[in-house]
Parts: sequence; structure tokens; C-alpha cells
Amino acid sequence: MSGTGTGATRISPVSTTNEWWASPSPSPDGSQLAVLFASQTGAGLGVMTVATGQIQPIDPGARAALRWSPVADEIAYFGDGGLRVIRADGLLVLGPIATPVDVGWDGSDGQIDWSGDGKWLIACITGAFSGARHLTLIDRLTGELLPLAFTARDNLCGATWQP
Repeated sequence: MSGTGTGATRISPVSTTNEWWASPSPSPDGSQLAVLFASQTGAGLGVMTVATGQIQPIDPGARAALRWSPVADEIAYFGDGGLRVIRADGLLVLGPIATPVDVGWDGSDGQIDWSGDGKWLIACITGAFSGARHLTLIDRLTGELLPLAFTARDNLCGATWQP
């Protein structure tokens, strides 16, 4: 759809029984979409070329919260074993990054985002007891987790990077 909300155009193949696409995240140039998909041929994280609607599967272990880097050919997501960063060609560049014992990543509702320069990620971690959540920064180069303690007091977890 255009930026004005007009001109809707189908870019995916017409789905059949037991096929679906979800959680699209566009590449910086808009030519590709990272998507979660399920079809007769597989499931997981795929990269769809917008011009053709073709999907290239790149990780069957992807589970939630796809976010394409704003400055690079990298996609952050939650998959088997934790948070991962993968290139659109399928090369794993970081992870999986597991959380400390008794806590986990909250991949619901897109709880991961990139900094504008692509050097940091922010994600939500669920606590050891029901309802406990907080935000954590992740260094994109090292995978180091830097919990934002002040967000735990009020269980804040809207993982969105603002300019």
C-alpha cells in the first residue's frame, strides 16, 4: 500500500490451507520483508522479495518478533535458544543469546527493536514470577546484556527505540 493508504497490492502468493505469513518487517530499502511463515514446504523465518512474492526460508527455528536493522542486512528475532541476529542470506551473525536462569525473552507483541544506528537492540525480559518484566539493552557486537533496572520497578516493557 502506498504511504497515502491507497493502492493496495498483493505481494505474497495466495495462501492455501495451512499456509500463513506473519510479523512482516521491511528491509531498509523496502525491497524485502522478513516474515514468519508456514507452508507445505516448511516454516520459520523467511525473506520475501517484494517484487516477486517469492520467499527464501532462512531459519526454521524462528519463533517471534522479527525486526530488520535500520542500517544493515540483518534481522533480529527470537528463536530456538534465544535472541538471534541473522543476515538475509541466512548467515547467523549473533546468538543465540539466552537469558539468565529463571527469566526469558518476551517475544510477544514485537518486544524487540534496533537503535537508529544499528549498534544496539532493546528487548523485553520476563521475570521469575508472573507479571515481572523489564527492558534490557543488547550490544549488537558482543551480545552483552545491559538490564535497565529502573524499568523493572513498574514492569515496563514497550521495547521501542525512539530517536
